[in-house]
Amino acid sequence: MAEDELGKTLPFEAEQYIPFSLDEVNLDFQILGPCEDKENKMNVMLVAAKKAMINDYVSVLQNAGLKAVIIDIDVFALENMFTANYSPEENTTVALVDMGASVTNINLIKNGVSQFTRDIFMGGNHITEEIQKQLSINYEDAEALKCGEQITGINQDLLQDIIERASSTITSEIQRSLDFYISSAYGEISQVYLSGGGSKTRGFKEIFAKRVNAPLEYINPFHAITYDETMFDAEYIKDISPFSAIGVGLALRSMGD
Repeated sequence: MAEDELGKTLPFEAEQYIPFSLDEVNLDFQILGPCEDKENKMNVMLVAAKKAMINDYVSVLQNAGLKAVIIDIDVFALENMFTANYSPEENTTVALVDMGASVTNINLIKNGVSQFTRDIFMGGNHITEEIQKQLSINYEDAEALKCGEQITGINQDLLQDIIERASSTITSEIQRSLDFYISSAYGEISQVYLSGGGSKTRGFKEIFAKRVNAPLEYINPFHAITYDETMFDAEYIKDISPFSAIGVGLALRSMGD
């Protein structure tokens, strides 16, 4: 059906997929194209977000003197950033994993279209809290140790063991999502790109690499983006790259796209 017709019909179809009253959420959709295996059917990307959560974000922006023009989903911002910077081979699947403080976003993309997304409500804070609890230290010191700083009197072997066990809990959840995608006959994953502040935990990339059955590397959200080198230091840009993936994806959005 046409897009305007779909807009009227979709709320009735959406009820079976959204675990909240439709009065509590904002809906949006994108027609992806016709189904290859079903005649007179089309694939539609459906997005729902609770109005209360959106209102909270908008209020923060308004209090800062800003006006919200576009609100996007984390995993789609990751996708925007990736497609602006990389050109994977046709018919290959790449996994984007952004590990923040409290949430890890996963988006698997094939031929420029999101195939599977998941949010894991666990991130870098889980590792910090384990260090804090196991070593009986304050949050600031635990965060510093997680990021590779040295503090006198800390048993480095014990610290490494705590980081590995906490990281393994997170990587197990990520791998479970990747395995689900593969087992659902969607195909193999050719590349995993890692980002997010939590991913900079010392040794995390190496721990994750042992679990995932695909090449793993940090993504560079500025890979194809030029900047004035007289205003921005190259080392600084490199340093903030892991933290900037979602922000760059949001910045690439504009009205009407």
